Amino acid sequence: MTVNGRDAGTTQSVQCNTIGPLTMISTGDQASGLTAMVSNREDLVVRNLGINDLGGFTGSYNQGLGGEANVSMTGRTYDINGTAEGFDTDNPSFRTTGTFQVKIAC
Repeated sequence: MTVNGRDAGTTQSVQCNTIGPLTMISTGDQASGLTAMVSNREDLVVRNLGINDLGGFTGSYNQGLGGEANVSMTGRTYDINGTAEGFDTDNPSFRTTGTFQVKIAC
């Protein structure tokens, strides 16, 4: 994972749950991690993504509410990248846009 160009580390703590065309993905724990919902109803699309204190950033992307997120899949690995609205963990008083790139194997 990278957030704002900073290496946010690697985790082996990954959960993927698929219900119909939706896959819910979570990594990390309550202190630091990521959640995402990806749909494959027609095309592969990121519905939402939340970042919690990764690479010094906390924020979210929600389809249709600004920002962008792209997803592709190779085998069982999702490659998700884009922008999220949020704040720097060290300076939570000011909103900022963060960039992210994540590879998650389910």
